[in-house]
Amino acid sequence: MNEGLLISDVASVVQLNAAKAEFSDTQLVTLLRLGDADAFAILTRRYEKRLLRIAGRITKNTEDSKDAVQEALLKAYWRIETFRGQSSFSTWLTRILINTCLMQLRKTRTRSHLSLDETNENGTAWADRLPDRAVDIETAYARQERAELLAHATLSLKPALRSVVDGYQRYDCSMAELAERNGISIAAVKSRMLRARIALKKSAIMTAAR
Repeated sequence: MNEGLLISDVASVVQLNAAKAEFSDTQLVTLLRLGDADAFAILTRRYEKRLLRIAGRITKNTEDSKDAVQEALLKAYWRIETFRGQSSFSTWLTRILINTCLMQLRKTRTRSHLSLDETNENGTAWADRLPDRAVDIETAYARQERAELLAHATLSLKPALRSVVDGYQRYDCSMAELAERNGISIAAVKSRMLRARIALKKSAIMTAAR
């Protein structure tokens, strides 16, 4: 009897964990705040590959990327109470990862064999001559992330609006070319572009990215 109950309990747990895999990020975060370790494991599996790709683009090193992702996940776990839901969980997690990668890059630079405090023959410190690559990387990634969000938000537009936006952004078409491609007047193209910009500005995806 007890053995039967035990098997039943195990089956229930398995079914529950399988159901959790279908939960939204918001639901999993709620469970995580209640101390549910399984929720964190699901979130980790959901975003680990994406985080590794992002870290790889920043650090340019496989091992450093893995270390950065693990550190970022741990930070997210311990700081989950600071997540206010003002952006998506994935955006919040990505920001933690980017900051972690940038910290890694700064530490790597300080471990350089050349002392950046030393001066050259002109009396200029080497540190003053080096560009801040971390800032460049952060800016570049922010632009790329926004471009990806914009592309995703564009998919929610009505076909007529999406057509002119795609032609303008992806194929660099002029207003005249867009008019010809869509069989409408240039004035109509401008009108659709304006409506598309308004719709994108109000989009929940783009609002979360601000």
